[in-house]
Amino acid sequence: MAVLTLALSLTPTSAADPATALENEVLHQVNAERQSRGLPALRPDPQLTKLARQHSRNMAQRRFFSHDDPEHGDVAQRLKTANVKCTACAENIYRSSGTPDPARGAVRAWMKSPGHRANLLGRTYTRTGIGVDNRNAFLITQIFLGD
Repeated sequence: MAVLTLALSLTPTSAADPATALENEVLHQVNAERQSRGLPALRPDPQLTKLARQHSRNMAQRRFFSHDDPEHGDVAQRLKTANVKCTACAENIYRSSGTPDPARGAVRAWMKSPGHRANLLGRTYTRTGIGVDNRNAFLITQIFLGD
């Protein structure tokens, strides 16, 4: 918690937008996991971030928690609708309320799940977008993309 609080107080844009600070912290922790295993860091992609934020917001507003959005489909369909071309894609989602460090909680949970861990450490993936909605709970979506 102290790390997240420190990041919020030192970064001017983060102080105005805690969700963006949390997205940045998730990216930092994901890339630390990758780099500790000799994998390259994922590059943040603004379009993927926008799509990840939309998915997190949709889950919060419409009260569902799934990779499959009832209106917009799975991540591949959502990317196709947004005209994002790729050779490979994947998605991790996380939901928690009352977590003192939601970024660490998300990455730890993903690393304990074989499918989510495979996405996070996937050699195919080069770009990512992370989107947070923190209205009633922390909803985090991370989209992975291979070029």
